[in-house]
Amino acid sequence: MRKLFLMTAAIVALLAGNPAHAADMAAPVYKAPRMAALPTWAGWYGGVNLGYTSLTDRVDHFDVGDDCWWNCDALHFRDRSSGVLGGLLVGYNWQAGNIVYGLETDVNFASVRTRSGRRPNGCCDSYPDYVQNSDLSAIGTVRARLGWAVDRTLIYATGGFAYANVHDHVNDADDPGLWDKSGWLGGWVAGGGIEYAMGARWSIKAEAMFYELEKRTIVFTNNGTETLPATFKHDGVIARAGVNFKFGGP
Repeated sequence: MRKLFLMTAAIVALLAGNPAHAADMAAPVYKAPRMAALPTWAGWYGGVNLGYTSLTDRVDHFDVGDDCWWNCDALHFRDRSSGVLGGLLVGYNWQAGNIVYGLETDVNFASVRTRSGRRPNGCCDSYPDYVQNSDLSAIGTVRARLGWAVDRTLIYATGGFAYANVHDHVNDADDPGLWDKSGWLGGWVAGGGIEYAMGARWSIKAEAMFYELEKRTIVFTNNGTETLPATFKHDGVIARAGVNFKFGGP
């Protein structure tokens, strides 16, 4: 019994004199794994996108002339078509908590052609049909973005200035270019989208926007005497997906 008492006292004294050893004998402490930091949206970024665009055009308010045309009504065309667009973008974001706001500009090549044909009501039977075409070859935007970030997802609204290269022309079998003009038109665009950060630098997005371009009036002079104006109006929808890369920063 005396030996057992002496051994117990020695062990207690040893542990008291070496607290580090006593701590080593304590139960192990497990730490929770460190969570990955959420990506920040602030800073410069660039990207590519590919999608769909539609073009709706309207031609209104022109008088087709006299002679056999005396009883002709004014022509009104309306047609819609769609095609592919793809391009590049660059932008900059600021972030304050969950609120993300910034500026973005993009330029896209497009391939859309509308085509419609009709004869003005009341014209004589010998009068040929008109054919109207509008071609959209490029479209771009300069927009503000305002969104709300939740975890890795950004939901945003966007709007601003739109511009597009459009070729408008109306012709018949006798006159291949009655009203014909091409060039850039300005307008406005508005819409929204969703973006998901796959990591610190890469993100994917999908967005949809509506755009409307300014009116274009083309004047055709018939036989050097009559001036026949035609007004062209264009609008459409852009729906696209893209991949963005964030420059610099974490």
